[in-house]
Formats: sequence, C-alpha cells, structure tokens
Amino acid sequence: MNLLPLSLLGACLAQDPTPPAPETPPPPVVAALTAAPTPGPRALEAGRALIGEPYAWGGRNEPSNPGVDCLGLLFLAWGGITGTPWRSYPVDPSKIVASGKLGAPVPGLDGVLRADVDLALLQPGDVLYLLVADYEIPDAPLWRHEGHDYWPWHTAMYAGEGRALHAQPGGRVRHQDLDGIAWDALYVTRPGEAPTGPVR
Repeated sequence: MNLLPLSLLGACLAQDPTPPAPETPPPPVVAALTAAPTPGPRALEAGRALIGEPYAWGGRNEPSNPGVDCLGLLFLAWGGITGTPWRSYPVDPSKIVASGKLGAPVPGLDGVLRADVDLALLQPGDVLYLLVADYEIPDAPLWRHEGHDYWPWHTAMYAGEGRALHAQPGGRVRHQDLDGIAWDALYVTRPGEAPTGPVR
C-alpha cells in the first residue's frame, strides 16, 4: 500500500505532505562534525549553503535552472566538494547507485524497512534514498523485499541525530526529522574520500 498519492517520480516529483516548519540550527554535535575535513560532513556543509532555496523539479540553483530539487541538492553538495559538475551525474536512481558517483551502498542500510533502520549506522553526509513500496517509476527498483519492489520517491542527505537535509517538494531546502518524512524503506550510499580543498 502506498503512503502517498505520488505522481511520476524519479527525481522528487511528488509533493511531500509534511508542512514546512521553521528552520532550526543544526544540533551542536552535528555542527561540530561539519568542521571536520572528512567528505561526508564537508558535503553536508555544502548542502547547508542551499538552505532556504525553493524547491523546483529539476532545479540546479543556476539562472537557467533556478531552485533545487532533491537530486539537485545531492549533486550540488557532493559535486561541490569533489569538483564534479552536476551534469555528469545520472538522474535515474538505479543508475546513480550503479555508477558509484554518490558512493557505495552501506551494509545494513542497502535496503531496509523503516521499522528496522539502525540510525547508528548512518553518518553525516550519507545519501538517503527514501523508498516507497509498489509505486513504480520509469527506473529499476532499488530494493525488492518479500515480493514487493521499492522505488525512491525522494532523496536527502543524513544530517545527524535522526535528521535529514532535503529539498522538500513544495517547500524549500531544509532540515527535517526523518520521522516527519514519508517513506517505507531506506537505501543508503556513502561517498568515499574526497579532495580536502575548500568547499565551493
């Protein structure tokens, strides 16, 4: 059974029913992590520079392509610290995962039901594919479990302490508790080491 009346998705085409809440600063523990030179926190910091940008399907935060969608947030944040242009990333989630451009699947989080997610396995900057059961998009499902296919309806970055940084459909780029976002299962990738130059 679907949680949302979703339209064709692939790149966050559905509207998240969660009303926007005022943006609050990241928890102190998470803020301290962003000062570290490791790639996940650096990418998260690059993504946080987009907080407040309006959601726009296909948006890449440039004059000819304003706003940011959920994949745009990932491409701009991770591309910003690796020097990878956003156009070099595939837009189909299965192709993104297969390419490894946004990291390798995280064991224990490479397809897991919502009730079974162990937040202790997540690290700041991890790429989150929020999956919905049996809602087909024009792409291969990221996970199959007990006869059900799971496709992503949305993507985000893990921000620590049970929170995600995401481009909320119909809203803006913001932090939000994972519990406040609709999804049935999770698939996570973790990009590897990145250059240690300044965040762009």
